[in-house]
Amino acid sequence: MRARQAGLVAWLTLLWVVLWRDVTVANAASGLAAAIVVTSVFPRVGAAASGRPLRPYRLMTFFLYFHWKMLEANVVLAREILTPRDYTKSGILAVPMGRASDLLVTLVANSITLTPGTVTLEARGDPAVLYVHVLHLHDPERVRHDIAELQEYARRALGEDAALKEDH
Repeated sequence: MRARQAGLVAWLTLLWVVLWRDVTVANAASGLAAAIVVTSVFPRVGAAASGRPLRPYRLMTFFLYFHWKMLEANVVLAREILTPRDYTKSGILAVPMGRASDLLVTLVANSITLTPGTVTLEARGDPAVLYVHVLHLHDPERVRHDIAELQEYARRALGEDAALKEDH
């Protein structure tokens, strides 16, 4: 077993034990067995589609940023529901993504859809363009900026920022 795979097996085993919230020999052994099976059946676990490894710290940063944006969207939506005035100004916005892998486009598109008040309607082309329905489209450039920022966090988490530097 290579060092990288051994590290991944150890990480998955630790994750198994933490998620079960029960530190026993049987639990650790079952987690180890599950981790070995997963890394054997899916040898590229932990690698992006480009073959570059996921970056745990950057992935955590992406998730924190994404959850912060979800919290903001929920506050805006709660205000919309609780106040008598209608603040909605919905619209569909084309958001260019530039050079992006299918995995990156999928991650960003699904993250947008999970955020209250926005839905990805379609993803097209090469370079990719997302068509997004936005409930509060008061400033289209701000929405594009927010999506570009989300894309950048996702790009770093997937290791695609290094690929862009290699191409230049």
